[in-house]
Amino acid sequence: MKRVAFLAALVMVPMLAHAGVFAISVDRKKDGAGQMKGDIEKATSQNWVGEIKIENLTFKPSAEVELRYIIFVKRQELGQKTGMDQVDQVKGTIKVGSLKSHEKASFSTSEVTLRQQQLDPHYYYKSGGIQKAADTVLGVWVKVFSGENELAEYVNPSTLKSKNKWE
Repeated sequence: MKRVAFLAALVMVPMLAHAGVFAISVDRKKDGAGQMKGDIEKATSQNWVGEIKIENLTFKPSAEVELRYIIFVKRQELGQKTGMDQVDQVKGTIKVGSLKSHEKASFSTSEVTLRQQQLDPHYYYKSGGIQKAADTVLGVWVKVFSGENELAEYVNPSTLKSKNKWE
């Protein structure tokens, strides 16, 4: 039993050492809202901003780094068929500079507008299109670069990486 635990510890050491030199997290923040009423539909919009937090986990200052991110947004339109949603990518780059040992920094992403639309209850689409449409943030993908070298990445949710490409 001791031998198995020792072998497991040897196997785990390389994975922990390669875990990365930065801790990254992203918090979602609402940043204002609007409302509009048409003849047969009602629409609201909400602005969304991601707050990216980064920490240098090493005992020495980092090189000059920058954050590159993609926010994946699913867009729906009134009257479209179910499953015909479009996925937009909101991309951005943030110059961070050098971080001291265990220094934390926080940055905001570009603003993303999420819309919600609803057809009045007395109306419908003959084609069977949706009567309620809502944009949603599918996830955020952040990478830390020094020059062209990728140092760390953050993906939330983790399935985002398998369903989408970094472009």
